[in-house]
Amino acid sequence: PGNWSMTVPDEVIAMRGRSVILPCSFTFIKKGFKGEIKVIWKKYRQNSRTDFFQCNSNTNANTEKLDCKNVKSNDSRYRLVGDLHKNNISLQIDSVRFKDVTIYFCRVEIPQIQRGAYETQSGTNLRVIAPPSILNLTVTINSSLGYRILRCIVEGEPLPNITWIGPGNAELHKESNNITATPFPEEHQIMSEIHSVIQEGNYTCKAVNNHGHDEKITFIYSFKA
Repeated sequence: PGNWSMTVPDEVIAMRGRSVILPCSFTFIKKGFKGEIKVIWKKYRQNSRTDFFQCNSNTNANTEKLDCKNVKSNDSRYRLVGDLHKNNISLQIDSVRFKDVTIYFCRVEIPQIQRGAYETQSGTNLRVIAPPSILNLTVTINSSLGYRILRCIVEGEPLPNITWIGPGNAELHKESNNITATPFPEEHQIMSEIHSVIQEGNYTCKAVNNHGHDEKITFIYSFKA
């Protein structure tokens, strides 16, 4: 509608585990409006926009109260941090997770006014970044063939780069040590394996991206004759 406008960013980047604010402000031609206002936040899920958080406010009441609740969820990480008196309905998400990655939409409804509703069309894309975290470092033994397979699974965004350090603190090169890497971008994980490990000693999996690093060490024993 011509009386409305909304301002939201195209993208917001958040660090996993921290809080993030999704900005949303609106303008409306009626100054000093008194009455009921409903704020709704939606997220893009399964090809549609789904309500997940809403607030109701009545500026006519003697004591204005903002009544907010989650929709279809018990997730308590959401809260409205914008000031409705300043036409700001920004949302804060605490303890951001990878599963929060999607497109978010804000909506305002004023029931007393004809065509009293407006919603962002393009939405705000939330992107979550994270330093590497090695989920596990495992050893698979093939005693009949006399070798082991080392497997390192790492989580992070962007996907970390993995290097291996072998006995004698020497970096192991992919081609000469039969090292493979398999990315799982949707899970924000990557798996690296060393095949045919025979030499005894310490093996270190090192993971690095723009936001940090992680490493784990395991010791390989030689097979006894």
